[in-house]
Amino acid sequence: NRASDDAAGLSIASGLEADSRVYNQALRNVNDSLSALSIVDGALSELSEILTRQLELAEQAANGTVSNRQRYALDDEYKALTKEFNRIVSTTKFNDIAFLRDANTELNVQAGYKEAGLTQITIGDELARTVGDGTFKDSTAYGNAFYAFDSGDFNGDGLLDLVGAGSNTGVFLGDGQGNYTLSDTDSGTGNPGGVVISGDFNGDGSLDIATYSAQGGAHLDIFDVSAEGQLTLLQSVSSISGINPTLAVGDINNDNIDDVLYTSTSDGIHFLLGSSTGLHEAGKLPGNTTTNDFALADMNRDGYSDVLFFDLGYISLSYNNGDGTFSDSQRLFNTSLGESAEIHASDLNQDGLLDIAVQGFYEGVEIYFQQPDNSYSQVFSVSGDYDSMKLDDINGDGIGDISIAGNDGVAIYLNDQHGNFNQTFTSAASVQRGHAILDFDNDGAMDLVTSSGPGLNIFIANTMEVNTIALDSILTQREAREALDVGREALDRLSKERGSIGASMTRLLTQASQLATQRDMFHEARSRIEDTDIAEDSAEAVRSKILQQSAAKVLQVANLQPTIALELLG
Repeated sequence: NRASDDAAGLSIASGLEADSRVYNQALRNVNDSLSALSIVDGALSELSEILTRQLELAEQAANGTVSNRQRYALDDEYKALTKEFNRIVSTTKFNDIAFLRDANTELNVQAGYKEAGLTQITIGDELARTVGDGTFKDSTAYGNAFYAFDSGDFNGDGLLDLVGAGSNTGVFLGDGQGNYTLSDTDSGTGNPGGVVISGDFNGDGSLDIATYSAQGGAHLDIFDVSAEGQLTLLQSVSSISGINPTLAVGDINNDNIDDVLYTSTSDGIHFLLGSSTGLHEAGKLPGNTTTNDFALADMNRDGYSDVLFFDLGYISLSYNNGDGTFSDSQRLFNTSLGESAEIHASDLNQDGLLDIAVQGFYEGVEIYFQQPDNSYSQVFSVSGDYDSMKLDDINGDGIGDISIAGNDGVAIYLNDQHGNFNQTFTSAASVQRGHAILDFDNDGAMDLVTSSGPGLNIFIANTMEVNTIALDSILTQREAREALDVGREALDRLSKERGSIGASMTRLLTQASQLATQRDMFHEARSRIEDTDIAEDSAEAVRSKILQQSAAKVLQVANLQPTIALELLG
């Protein structure tokens, strides 16, 4: 057709043709988006299977009939599944676009003209969890005279509480929003060098509090905490000597009741075993080693907590025999530090071997990686006037990060999951009484709490959303029970995400049906204007032919009559 044939009709037909083709492409866009969501849904289905299997493993590991060595096999599978979960999250793609790697990924589906034809789908919104990004907001003062503090759910309401030791011992119950109310006090350490720890020392399933005082005769006081936060003195252990001993909590005899280890300035490391009737003096490590700090860690994967300690510049190890006794100590390696303030052991590079971090007293930090031949090599060091170090998980990946504090302030180094550390935060504010990493405001991200003597400074974490899960452990019954709660929460988030994806797919299927109808209607409308009506034209052609044939016949008849007349005359 030419424009001169029907200018107005051709103009309308051109617009209808454009609309038909646009809606055809919109239909293809929707189908491509459905394909992308199908891939995401398939990945989520596999993630659901992983979490379900992890819950099975945690349930098995939490049972008392499983041996310590068997838990290692369960833990190995549990961690392998975590790594596979995170691999799937990182690699699920469509057309090289990752949809699960980052939380709250937007999929914009263009299904028509302008904004009216735009459909926005958020992927990962329900799956995501909140973690810290390794940085913190400016500190706020919490004006209580804590010289030492610990945290835990002391009254069984599922919320973090604080216990502080200073001029007295005080319990501060948290409301889950970062607010803490003093519930009770007891005559405490009365000593700026006081120590406070928490654990279940009598096996009743709730956290108890242990505080150390060097005044009035060195002694360790054990308190029970009621649901209302009231303190009740359960026990006072007077066999501790020293001005400021190191205290540690762990289950060294695997009876699911916390025990306490402490240092004595006179004859080394002692341990008190927990029982239904409280803590009891049970023995000490061989020798009279004097040490400022030690750590509990299962260094030989036999299921029993061994003791690492700092000894005249060396890191030494005493193995737990599993019967309430410990082996003679052996020196592992020498450090460049003169005196230790803290020591920790953790698998920092995910090779299955426990690495060691040691903090010098008003010195720096040194980290040593364990090698397959059981030797150790130094891989990281930080110098400075620090006397407090932690290897807590700051960014929610389940792997230890470094936090150090002292007269030079605070510094945070995040682990990249391969044992490489990058500094993400510093604060020049002097820290004189140690620090802790804990979720102060119950938002899922770990905050930084420092003690300056007269009170606490709270650094609330800056947060981010991630779709990965943490590399947790199920090596103990307590860890396995915690993993059950964490895994159930993760499965609930994933189920909500699958529901959200399913709803989006249903919406797109409806859009696809509508777009197909619109495309066809526009195409038919254009066709009525531009295309030839075969039936009408055929009928017209037949009519014309009939008329021509009829006219010819009439003419033939008309011509025949004169011819006959002439023939008759002739």
